[in-house]
Amino acid sequence: MSETLPSLTANGHKLIDRLLTLPQGWVTAAMLAESISVSRRTVLRELPSVEQ
Repeated sequence: MSETLPSLTANGHKLIDRLLTLPQGWVTAAMLAESISVSRRTVLRELPSVEQ
């Protein structure tokens, strides 16, 4: 069964890049948002696409 992945926004790509550079462990949405210069809400909106 072939499932297509959702296309990521520019913020989604930034989020993935940032997550890949972080050491293993916990990070908050607020910390991620600040590190890529977006709002916490943007991070929360983008995470479901990034997780897939």
